[in-house]
Amino acid sequence: MYAASRGQTEVVQRLLQECADLKHVSNLFETPLHFATWQYWQSTMELLLDSGADPWALDVYGKSAVEWAYLHEPTFRVMKTRHHSFQVTDEATTRSRLRLSVHLLTERIISDPREDDYRFNKLGYILLQLNEVDDAYVGFEQQIKERKPFQHRIACNSCKTDWMEGKRFVCKTCAAMDLCNECMSKYKEGTVVRGCSSHEFLEIPRPEWENFPPEVVNKKDETIDQWLGRIYKTHQDATISTEESRIVKYESQLANEQIKVESAAKIDARLESITQSGPSTNATTNIDW
Repeated sequence: MYAASRGQTEVVQRLLQECADLKHVSNLFETPLHFATWQYWQSTMELLLDSGADPWALDVYGKSAVEWAYLHEPTFRVMKTRHHSFQVTDEATTRSRLRLSVHLLTERIISDPREDDYRFNKLGYILLQLNEVDDAYVGFEQQIKERKPFQHRIACNSCKTDWMEGKRFVCKTCAAMDLCNECMSKYKEGTVVRGCSSHEFLEIPRPEWENFPPEVVNKKDETIDQWLGRIYKTHQDATISTEESRIVKYESQLANEQIKVESAAKIDARLESITQSGPSTNATTNIDW
């Protein structure tokens, strides 16, 4: 997934040659083609499509790679030369997938809290696609590490700065497009950031955010835990299809198996150090997109 999201076409090609799973789906319904298309990496998209990637699979936002490509004509041409038909996912299906994604992600954040949790950022993008803008702000603002000056734990998609300082700008149209203050100024002057052009952006944080007490995340005086609880309950009735359930359960199984493998490896290493029986013959290979 990582190589596809960074447009590292040669790396993706090598992974395919090493039998990486082209149709691998994450526990939020994301495929390598989705990641490449979100960032408008056309050469990576071409390789994945020519290798058999499914352009119609629905992602975390309830859209297909074809629909995201449609936002940018040069990127859409990559699709059109290989798939001549075009269809838009119906609004009910898209909304259902978005609500399910919110439910699954909040459930994971609540059950497995982490320091400097990037999952809040993904949650912000999903809520933004649902047009729940006030709550999307909260998700994005969780990536702010320092208040004065603002420091965001997020990279700029234009200049590639790892940590943004000052204001952060999030595209309201693209699946994952963030600009720092300097690059946003250039964008307003007409600079195109890959496929993103003439779109509206959210400014992070909101002006009132600085006035909130440290433990409060919005005007409702909610703490982050209260906010997560409300979001979870709001989307608790999201329906899940048989195929979606299969994907989620399969990915959870993989995660559990990986934990077992890692634990077993530690035990084997300990036994080896005691018995001095030589290196273990067990090996696992994990090919990461």
